[in-house]
Amino acid sequence: ADPPAQRIVGPTPLANPLSPTVSIISVGGNPVPVPPQGTYGSIDVVVPSAGPTNIDVATSGIPGGTTVQVTAKPRLGAQPMSATIPLSTCNAAGDCQATAVFNLSAGAYVIEARATFQTE
Repeated sequence: ADPPAQRIVGPTPLANPLSPTVSIISVGGNPVPVPPQGTYGSIDVVVPSAGPTNIDVATSGIPGGTTVQVTAKPRLGAQPMSATIPLSTCNAAGDCQATAVFNLSAGAYVIEARATFQTE
């Protein structure tokens, strides 16, 4: 044919240009193994003694000013505790750090961290 035929790729699925992550990096000063094994039933870190316990969180690809909800759920017995903490010490790439402090008893916990934000 004249002009020659052209093949044009149609619309493709939308892809998130960001790859945001939220990671718990230490509990009570003890580093969390990479990758954490708690999902598979293992215990990554045990709180050795009762009292104020720092839970350190690191993010990547999340805008500064975002808050992170950190939840500590005892494996047995007590009710879960939650705290919402602002991200601090962020760089332009969205690499941030923050610390939540919970008054925990000694023992094993399931600890989760979640950030919610909108892109423009």
